[in-house]
Amino acid sequence: MVRARSEAEAAWLVAESREGTRVIAGGTDLMLGIERKKFAPVGLIDIRRAGMNRIDITDNAVRIGATTTATELSKFAPLQSVAAGLWEAAATLSVPTIRNMATLGGNIANASPAADMVPPVMAMGGVVTVRRGDEKRKVSLEKLATGPGRTQLTGDDLITSIELPKWADDAFHHFVKLGFRDAQIIAVCSLAMSCDMDGDVVRKVGIALGSVGPTVTRAHAVEEFLIGKRLSREVGHEAMALLAQDISPITDIRSEAAFRLKVAQNYLGDALGRAYIHSLGQDARGVADDKHLEVLKDPAPRPPSLARARTDVLGAVHSKQKTLRILSTSEDAYLTRDAGSGQPKRNSMATRKKKTTKKKATKRKTKKKAAKRKTKKKTAKKKTKKKAAKKKTKKKAAKKKATKRKTKKKAAKKKTARKAGKKKAAKKKAKKKAAKKKAKKKATKRKATKRKTTKRKTKRKTAKKKTTKRKAKKKATRRRK
Repeated sequence: MVRARSEAEAAWLVAESREGTRVIAGGTDLMLGIERKKFAPVGLIDIRRAGMNRIDITDNAVRIGATTTATELSKFAPLQSVAAGLWEAAATLSVPTIRNMATLGGNIANASPAADMVPPVMAMGGVVTVRRGDEKRKVSLEKLATGPGRTQLTGDDLITSIELPKWADDAFHHFVKLGFRDAQIIAVCSLAMSCDMDGDVVRKVGIALGSVGPTVTRAHAVEEFLIGKRLSREVGHEAMALLAQDISPITDIRSEAAFRLKVAQNYLGDALGRAYIHSLGQDARGVADDKHLEVLKDPAPRPPSLARARTDVLGAVHSKQKTLRILSTSEDAYLTRDAGSGQPKRNSMATRKKKTTKKKATKRKTKKKAAKRKTKKKTAKKKTKKKAAKKKTKKKAAKKKATKRKTKKKAAKKKTARKAGKKKAAKKKAKKKAAKKKAKKKATKRKATKRKTTKRKTKRKTAKKKTTKRKAKKKATRRRK
């Protein structure tokens, strides 16, 4: 892992990194992908301390650093008046531990169609600044994502900042999402809307939806239809019907396409109603006049199994209360049916206490049973371990005996081999001695024969000399005579 200390250093580290290197800021998605073996990075570049977490508000734009966390966005008070939708999305993102780590740049680069902070930025017409070394370019957020988890960025590109064009001071910004629990959810449907109005006439509007397509999508057809229109109930219903042209929800594990479409349409109608209330100078979280658009009490009704209770998360954020308030979704949410008459009967405190005591008793019994089972399992495991240990010791003893036998056999074989080798060596020595004796005898015989031959030769020579002397004497005598 390499840690960048500045934006320029981070950009150059990413540009010169080898293939397979990943950028990490908060790591909320990356670490989960590594754990699930979706990613296997060869290296990491940490940009958390590269100084890219500033939030600057100018006369024309709001510039947010890529490593700005959701917690920093939610605690930046001026953001509520300039980009309330983004502030609300950041404040309700997952849980505090995730908000402390998750960054806006990471939420965008991850390219999830269910991203929470992307729709508000897209609705405002946000632009992403991408850096490659020293080169910088600006890319519209709407065009950045090409599919689920895919963007037009390359391996040497780095998102450094996000720029939001500044809307009118009295513009209405809104964000809402649906999940089947009150925290740490993946949105089934989300909608963000930014609307600038002249009275009750729409002057400028941006609408972006999440979890209704392969990427976070912009509702262009609805926007074109609303511009220049006076908000009314009929206009709201037409816009809701027209929304089906802009989105393409799917059926998956978390929800069905028809349900997502209906929720998106309800959210759009609810947002238009709140925009109208905001244009009147009233609290957009209230209820509109029945003569005009109405704000739906529950624009995303839950299935019967989940429609018992819901928590007002945004209410807790806005009022800064420490505990969430539980709100019933209907008048008879906590009513039960009488078995005899079938009429609704309200639960009393005594019956609730009895139920809770029964539940506690059953929990205790189950805990005791579980403890007994655990102890039995532990004893059984100990017995099996002891048996296994005994078997291992027996096997080790048998192996030792076998090894001793083998070593004895090997030693005996070595002794016999040594004896045989000694016998062979003795035989070889005896043969050598016999051969030496024979060679000596032959040598002596040869010497004797040589001596005899030399004696014979010498005798012959001497005999020849004597004969030649005799002949010479005879000749000499003959001459004298």
